[in-house]
Amino acid sequence: LTLLELADIPMKRTSAISIGNKTVQTGYASWALHLATQLRWVRGEALASLLVSIAHEQRGDDKQAQRHLDHSVSLAKTLPWIERGAILQHAALYYCVNEIDLDRADSLADAAVLCFQACGAQGEIAASSEVIARIELVRERWTQAITAYYVVLDQARISRSMPTLILANEKMGMIMGALGDVDQAARFFDRAVEISDSLEDRFRSFMSRRNHGLVLLNNGNPMEALPYFLDALQRAEHHEFARDQIRIVNELIAECLLGVDSVSDAWK
Repeated sequence: LTLLELADIPMKRTSAISIGNKTVQTGYASWALHLATQLRWVRGEALASLLVSIAHEQRGDDKQAQRHLDHSVSLAKTLPWIERGAILQHAALYYCVNEIDLDRADSLADAAVLCFQACGAQGEIAASSEVIARIELVRERWTQAITAYYVVLDQARISRSMPTLILANEKMGMIMGALGDVDQAARFFDRAVEISDSLEDRFRSFMSRRNHGLVLLNNGNPMEALPYFLDALQRAEHHEFARDQIRIVNELIAECLLGVDSVSDAWK
């Protein structure tokens, strides 16, 4: 139990994985998994396998990340509702974000919702419902995605699940941007940043600013997008985010400058 707790302590100056800003201490997670396996402690093995999966994704080893995640899911049926739901929810998000198998992501997210309903975890119901909505976003089924996200917004407000409320506003901004409504998109993005900053969720503030800029760029407004990318870059550098995140924003800044013939600045 101590190793599992140590593995779950957030690390400073580390890379956030593609499905959020969850980080784990790799050494402790691996050690916990080894001990749980040796002791034949199923609950410990399931939880440690989940953490090891996240550790592998941090390092970009998707094959091992998926292998350990699938193992954790296979053991989840023996766990209490709240822990079972957490594993299923994470697996659903992994399959959705990496676009490995959206049908499986959907079924895992539905199962997670049922687990959380069984134990009355309202905030987690909202979080799993957000995964279901995000699957519709990835599929570009805009009507279904908007409907699902309005449900999530209501659930998150009622349960005061602020991380889910941030995500729902950010993703609604992306949907509105994809539909060409940049003004409505701005309202959702600004709300996401407002909540993120109030909670000092630096990663989601960064992502909301970056995605707001991306919406403007994709809608043919490079100079309007540029301040959002510069703000995102400042946040990423100040909080020492992963180099990949900084590189992506720099490339977007260059694209904005090239789009208005600022070639010399774009090459800097």
